[in-house]
Amino acid sequence: MQIRKLYNVIPLIGAAILLAGFASATLYTPALYAQSASKIINADAFYNRAIKLQRLGVRAPFNDDFKPMVAHARKSFRSVEAQNKSAKRRGKPLYCRPEDEQLSPNQVVRELSRIPRITRKKINLNRAFLMIAKRKYPC
Repeated sequence: MQIRKLYNVIPLIGAAILLAGFASATLYTPALYAQSASKIINADAFYNRAIKLQRLGVRAPFNDDFKPMVAHARKSFRSVEAQNKSAKRRGKPLYCRPEDEQLSPNQVVRELSRIPRITRKKINLNRAFLMIAKRKYPC
């Protein structure tokens, strides 16, 4: 008798798990991440959130701010790279980063901390990343 009841309950558990997975997939769409990422308007706000995520350590990827932050940082880095490629074609690169070198997330946060807070509040993340690149990789 007990086994028969268990077999009747297993499909319900599976359906609940499936629905929960579907709900989470529909709630966390890339459009929502992009929307959340656009709310970070200046470099100081990004820096403060990055510090909070650093304090979480290995739990950071499970925080709600993690994916929007990564998306925003990638978008800003791509924008700065595009600006540099355009300037390179004109013969005046903005910075000269070696092809094989990249900054780690901890290095990015450290470099953001070197920008004075007053300045960080006034500039967007693209401008901050450009300042970091120019300081770190001068031509």
